[in-house]
Amino acid sequence: MLVRLATEESGQDVVEYAFLAAFFGVVGYLVLPTVVTEIGSTYTKWKDPATGVPSLWDPPAAGAGT
Repeated sequence: MLVRLATEESGQDVVEYAFLAAFFGVVGYLVLPTVVTEIGSTYTKWKDPATGVPSLWDPPAAGAGT
């Protein structure tokens, strides 16, 4: 039985896909906190009225460089 287990390759592809899925799961778990932090930081910068997106909507001050 052990010789047959060592020589046959009938379930090899399933094991490889399981390892690949586990790899992507672990990498995703490790990267997710960084992605969440970066997205939150970027969104906070965009919301800043002085330098973010709202500042692009403000008309220029009267008499300021034409």
